[in-house]
Amino acid sequence: MKSAVETLSPTRAKLTVEVPFEELKPSLDAAYKAIAQQINIPGFRRGKVPPMVIDKQVGRGAVLDQAINDVLPKKYVEALQANELEPLAQPEVEVTRLEDNDVLEFTAEVDVKPTIELPTYDGLEASVEDIEISDEDVEEQVTALRQRFGTLTDVERPAADGDFVVLDLKAMQDGEVLEGAEITGTSYQVGRGGMIDGLDEALVGMSAGEEKVSIPLPETLVTEELNARRQNIEQQLAMAGITMAKYLEDEGQTQEEFEADLDRRVRDAVAAQFLLDEIAKKEELGVDQQELSQHLVRRAQQSGQDPQSFANHMFEHNHIPDLVQEILRGKALATIVESATVKDASGNVVELKGLQPDGTIADVSDEEPAAEAEEEKAEA
Repeated sequence: MKSAVETLSPTRAKLTVEVPFEELKPSLDAAYKAIAQQINIPGFRRGKVPPMVIDKQVGRGAVLDQAINDVLPKKYVEALQANELEPLAQPEVEVTRLEDNDVLEFTAEVDVKPTIELPTYDGLEASVEDIEISDEDVEEQVTALRQRFGTLTDVERPAADGDFVVLDLKAMQDGEVLEGAEITGTSYQVGRGGMIDGLDEALVGMSAGEEKVSIPLPETLVTEELNARRQNIEQQLAMAGITMAKYLEDEGQTQEEFEADLDRRVRDAVAAQFLLDEIAKKEELGVDQQELSQHLVRRAQQSGQDPQSFANHMFEHNHIPDLVQEILRGKALATIVESATVKDASGNVVELKGLQPDGTIADVSDEEPAAEAEEEKAEA
């Protein structure tokens, strides 16, 4: 079998697969055998009808169709593995050439995981703001006055929402800058929007001289996740007897602001999953049976279900690979957290040993067993 891959976009690929006819022989034999069991031909026992007779009575085309339907999924998987592609959805398959006793050729277009170059994540540092009490009305007025009379000055801190930055921006594909997609020395206000998707999120937290590369996201995957989350929110509101209009009024949001915030959170979540998957792969993380069992019990408790019934449902509907991926992502995140240094705005190091699931820091005595502290940190 021969296969070639064409990159249609950072998240979509087209496979062209050529299968020699000798590799179809097992599927052809199986097709003849299956058809022989289904037809009655005078002079032949059921299941003993020769291929030549089947070709004459049923038609060679019916046999080929059955054989191709059998062999296509196998050759598609082999082509994915040969080209190191990870599909994210069902492929669009088309038979492009079929020459009897010679060759079968088909193409398959599919959304795939993007190729990610991982940045260094050992020893990350993060800061959290000091706890402070402010008057919202005063802050609103100060912000309005600043916007009316303020002048721009350079600051020695990372960019935040609302800041003005001077940036160089270029869009690339396969290592090449796209024509007309490069700008230099452009002034832009973070959060204004109107340029490219993901730019505002990428700029927040950047310092002068830094570079950042955005992760390309499959729009089909983003759309599916958006629809799922939107449906989940609507179901929860319906169960609480609250309309979407009432919810938005209570939150002080317009429908457009709600959709924009939901879109941002979904894209952040999908990108984070891709990154954690790559880290888990790089660190060669694994999952044993005990970890899977504990995760199944926790998920069952969270959803208020009987653990055994929940586990049976997961196995019956082939959701175990998803649960394994959840565990691996948690381990990848723990790897980052364990090597990170977190400081508050005053420069004080925040001890993560007492980090709780709700985000608070609990006192952890020196006598506390190390294994228990590690478990609490991983749960958080």
